[in-house]
Amino acid sequence: ASALGGGGGAMAAAGGKLSLRFVGLCGIDDSVDVGFLKLLAKEFPLAEFGVLFRPDKQGTPRYASWDYLDKLKDVAGLQLAGHLCGKCVNDVLDGDGSLVARLEAEYGFKRCGSSHPKLGMSPSVPSHAWLGVTPRPISGSKLTPRR
Repeated sequence: ASALGGGGGAMAAAGGKLSLRFVGLCGIDDSVDVGFLKLLAKEFPLAEFGVLFRPDKQGTPRYASWDYLDKLKDVAGLQLAGHLCGKCVNDVLDGDGSLVARLEAEYGFKRCGSSHPKLGMSPSVPSHAWLGVTPRPISGSKLTPRR
């Protein structure tokens, strides 16, 4: 599980108290029963399920296949976040936002993030921010420098 305070700014200080916005569970793959994810999402509404994306590893442990993602896209209440790895980050940095656009439009991903040496930071922002489009400000959506 990745999460608390990881690259996503998972916690925000509010009035001197720590307030969780989500708890990220990263690395779901084809071995995780979709029914189990439904139960987790219902029992723990702050759970956000992270899917790792790296073309040469999709469908292997920790990297869900596209067939598995098709099973997830219609699950009500399931919060999905993408974690871009390797070539996927390079593509975005080179101006190709097609994967992020697909994740948002077809699969309902609300957030994408990455840790990548070229970035010098660990961004974790709403999906549309990766595309350079900001339809409206979203609280807490900013790039978080590595410390």
